[in-house]
Amino acid sequence: MDMSEALRTIMAASPVAAGEAFDCIRALKTHSPMIGARFNNVVKIAFSDPDAAFTPEQRAAITELIDISSDNRDAWFRMRVTADEYEAIRQAADLEGLSMSEWARRKLFS
Repeated sequence: MDMSEALRTIMAASPVAAGEAFDCIRALKTHSPMIGARFNNVVKIAFSDPDAAFTPEQRAAITELIDISSDNRDAWFRMRVTADEYEAIRQAADLEGLSMSEWARRKLFS
């Protein structure tokens, strides 16, 4: 099972995680550097869903894809924006299949 297939399996088995899984598929297609963290989050949501219907084989295959590498981001940068600015950032990030943080990081450091 590859990550794309795992995300589709998650979408089918866990209604709670389906939206995040869909966003993760978009991020996967844009080669987001945050895909590992996004995938891990989707798996966490899906495996915590009491109504999720995974077979033991599906759980094992999905678990094999979890990225356990550490993220060295340990500081926060916060910025206040207007509601309109927030929405513009959210839409721009969505169009590129990125989280708002990753979108902003790319704009700042590219």
